[in-house]
Amino acid sequence: GGEDIPDETEPDPKTYGAYRVAPDLPRYLRINKIGVNSRVIRVGVKDNNELRAPNSIYDSGWYENSAKPGEKGATVLDGHVHGPTRPGVFFNLKKLVAGDEIEIERGDGV
Repeated sequence: GGEDIPDETEPDPKTYGAYRVAPDLPRYLRINKIGVNSRVIRVGVKDNNELRAPNSIYDSGWYENSAKPGEKGATVLDGHVHGPTRPGVFFNLKKLVAGDEIEIERGDGV
């Protein structure tokens, strides 16, 4: 269905700045080395247990049953490498190496 075709509409800066989540949940993902500055959308799994991806190619997804930022455990993030015609949020992920900085900002600004 339509849910499998990702949205390539660039986010409006006002919408981006106004994006809110609970204080302990991930709000933004920044990876300066590869130019990532995305909203983090809460995602679950499909009926077949496949991880859902955010609808927008510009958003990253946080798996709701993984660790929250600052908690012990693994935090699972996903996102599109490419949409139908445009590169997605994780297009340059392959350029990262061990030690590169990845920043997650929570809803409380931490």
